[in-house]
Amino acid sequence: TDETMKLYNGGLLNNLDTPLSLGRCSFVIPRDAGGVEDRSGGAKPTAWNSECGGSFGHELTFSRTLEMEMGQQNNFEAVKNARGGTEIHRHWYPGYGSYWDELRQSIVSKTGLGSWKGFIWHQGTQEVWNQEEDTSLTYLGNLTGLIHQVRVEMFDASEAGAWQCKEEIPVVVVQIGFWPQDQKNRAQRVREAQAQYCDGDPRAELVEMNDTSRNYHFDAPSFLIGGHRIAHAYQLAIQGNVICPTTTAPSYSPTNSPTILNQYCASLSKNQCIGDCSWIKDGSNSRCGAASGNPPPGPTPTTPTPPTGGPPTDCSDCGSFTNNRDCNACNPCSWSGRNKECDTV
Repeated sequence: TDETMKLYNGGLLNNLDTPLSLGRCSFVIPRDAGGVEDRSGGAKPTAWNSECGGSFGHELTFSRTLEMEMGQQNNFEAVKNARGGTEIHRHWYPGYGSYWDELRQSIVSKTGLGSWKGFIWHQGTQEVWNQEEDTSLTYLGNLTGLIHQVRVEMFDASEAGAWQCKEEIPVVVVQIGFWPQDQKNRAQRVREAQAQYCDGDPRAELVEMNDTSRNYHFDAPSFLIGGHRIAHAYQLAIQGNVICPTTTAPSYSPTNSPTILNQYCASLSKNQCIGDCSWIKDGSNSRCGAASGNPPPGPTPTTPTPPTGGPPTDCSDCGSFTNNRDCNACNPCSWSGRNKECDTV
């Protein structure tokens, strides 16, 4: 493909058997009986034959892009904990999933060895095949809860001062690809849930893969392309504007000057961009801006409440939620973008 040739012409596919100088990778597979199979034999310098995948996975060009294209200057490790054929709630959900303890241990085990720099999530096709329930309907809430707790664990396992709050830790969600195409539309609902989560989190970016392999599994070019896309998505995610929950959100006084309102809106994160402000999609420069040319007359607008960063604990009253993140985090609730309200489904 053209994208593979761009990787080749950019030098990222040269000398694939030569390990990176800074980038390392490790790969463990959680077992049904508990514990993990250490497939890579610990952390190794990243190369195509480092045993950090079946032969290799996204980690190869992800790490090569960071080191060879983006100028990464510090040692880093791509820590891979993965198993095929899994569902997000049954296998990975915090406190419930059969592999959650192993995933958490992968995070906690790095305490004192540096700081976590981000979380990459690639999963979703198995949600199509559950015969007991349609788990695509609850995917967004489960993804929200998982990412929330992973950030908690990564924040706690990182060095003091590495992050001001857990919400700063960047997330990349790799969308399920062209396959599967199912008649019940479950796969598309999972794709939409993955995209919706990233739309609502200022430090999350989506990587689309539906233009790569048409096969049951990703082929080698798809992994090479995917790793490169993930690296670029990571760089975008880490630039997202986050206001930590302990930080007081800015405010502005009533004025007829649209400049003041625009400055106020520009200081807000995506989750705070409400009321007189509106999130403006402009490619990689998406931002919060004034919803109209001038602020309305009257009393000082209410300062948006900073996001809490976690899913709501009470899902009994869907109508009480005022934003799509909290609404969709509850299984019986669904956010209506057109009506800007949360309804019971």
